[in-house]
Amino acid sequence: MAWWTRPLIPFAREPLYAKYARYFGADLTPTLALPGAIIAGALTSHGVAWGSLTLRVRDLAVKGHLPKREIARVRGLFEAAPREQARVLVVHHNVLRGDISKRMGLARWRQAQRRILASGAEVVLCGHDHEEGAELLGGRVVVSTAGTLCRRTRGGRPSTFNFVTIEPTAVHITYFRWDVESRRFRASDTYAFARAGKGAAPAAPAQPVPADTTSHS
Repeated sequence: MAWWTRPLIPFAREPLYAKYARYFGADLTPTLALPGAIIAGALTSHGVAWGSLTLRVRDLAVKGHLPKREIARVRGLFEAAPREQARVLVVHHNVLRGDISKRMGLARWRQAQRRILASGAEVVLCGHDHEEGAELLGGRVVVSTAGTLCRRTRGGRPSTFNFVTIEPTAVHITYFRWDVESRRFRASDTYAFARAGKGAAPAAPAQPVPADTTSHS
């Protein structure tokens, strides 16, 4: 996105997202309804905007923010969905601190986390930090932070993607890491979290399960 255009043309959205729209379409907050889940996108990339500003100059072009109107819209979608559907929220910026970068992706991150917890989301899918992650927010919302499928990884680690499985009582997140020798992605660590309110208590921070003990299709 052309983040630098926001101060120059503060009330024009088209220049800000023109490149994104060219490749992915004009809908910046798509929603996908499936038999077992509703997946709702929320916009956190706003360029150099008031909500994304911090006291650190280096944050100028990289921080996002989660407006109240976005969470209100998502909460409405989740409330209207059938009970059996898992509620999945998708945002670009990492909502938890990266282990390597030590940084949050969102400005006003405490406020953003409170809004996510109040949205009704069970699972959050995010990225931005170029480091894979699987954690709990507030003891009940599963956060899957994707790595990257390019060479701009952190810590010199290989490219990764996350495979998320939502079952009636649990959420499983498996890292698939690029293996140079075989030139393919291979299943690595798997994390398991109990789904809050689905017949099991919220899980403590999950420990990875060795990949060779888990079957994958």
